[in-house]
Amino acid sequence: MNHSKRRWRPARRQTWGSQHKRLPRFTQPFAQDVVVWREDEGAHDNIGVVRSNIARTCIQHSPDGYECGYAGSGPADLALNILNAFVPPRSGKVSRWSEAERDDDPVPTYRGVASRFALAHHQRFKFEFVAVMDRQGGCIAAERIRAWIAQRREGAGTVT
Repeated sequence: MNHSKRRWRPARRQTWGSQHKRLPRFTQPFAQDVVVWREDEGAHDNIGVVRSNIARTCIQHSPDGYECGYAGSGPADLALNILNAFVPPRSGKVSRWSEAERDDDPVPTYRGVASRFALAHHQRFKFEFVAVMDRQGGCIAAERIRAWIAQRREGAGTVT
């Protein structure tokens, strides 16, 4: 029997800093249809990995990435990033939520920066567009997203 003096220690977890050096940031509103699909490559749970033509610019709910077809944390982050692409935060000082006044004021998320509008409306967007999407993915027309955004802005009388 081998008795070593080294104690057992749990494996070190990767931290956010080592996984994600710097998230990209949109500077112009996204103009294309949003496409979401599922890839089978490298799936450890046999359902695949969700991909999109929307860059992951911020993380608020799900460190595991995008998802679709149900109302969870992965779909919430997809919805947040879609709205963040269509209403990008302006460059400048990042404000706390309580200090933000304009739709495009940059507000911090768990990782990255989102526009005030995206952070305020992503849950509703998730339920109306992402949660009802097929689990294999789908397409959301850019015109539908812009109309949805305009409707929220008109209803709230927000400053753009």
